[in-house]
Amino acid sequence: TEGVKFADLAAMSPVEAIHNIPAGGLAQMFAAITLVEIYELTHRDGKLAYDETVAPGLQPGGLTGDLGWNPLGVKVTDRRRLSELQNGRAAMFAISAWVAAETIPGSFPLPLPW
Repeated sequence: TEGVKFADLAAMSPVEAIHNIPAGGLAQMFAAITLVEIYELTHRDGKLAYDETVAPGLQPGGLTGDLGWNPLGVKVTDRRRLSELQNGRAAMFAISAWVAAETIPGSFPLPLPW
């Protein structure tokens, strides 16, 4: 643990928190993300694609984000997939704005008229 607690990180700004994560923690996050990405790049329909000349994930329509894990049996429709994509984009935008507000002195969100 190297003396770092989640409560300590939660009290920091996003940039301070990422700088205070121990190297072992960053390595664990990188390794977990790498495993998921390699799985998605090399598998098609849950099976390793041996006879492909180009990795399935690099082919058109290859990176679907579907790793075959759906324990609740939720039906994934095009509308649900689009909503998930839009929510992910909104979350990335919000995190980027939060980090920018913390790192650029004097910056703040623009006031809205309503």
